[in-house]
Amino acid sequence: MKPIPNCEKCVYYKPGPYVRTGMCTRYVAYRGRGKMVYEFSDTVRLDKSKCGPEGKLFLSVSKQDEKANNSVLWTLMNEEE
Repeated sequence: MKPIPNCEKCVYYKPGPYVRTGMCTRYVAYRGRGKMVYEFSDTVRLDKSKCGPEGKLFLSVSKQDEKANNSVLWTLMNEEE
């Protein structure tokens, strides 16, 4: 049996300000004036038509790139508001 991948180690994961508020940047919805709204990673993992419980769309990030990507994404997300 293959281990279930962790969303925090995925290329598409964007951390949120609180626990369990991380978002999946693979699934984007445009609302309002073109602002990008992402779906929560927990919701994407529960939906079998998307990533699903087994993480079928998981793409791993190396540890060095992980810190840089998360800080850049977090800065961009805060600038949009």
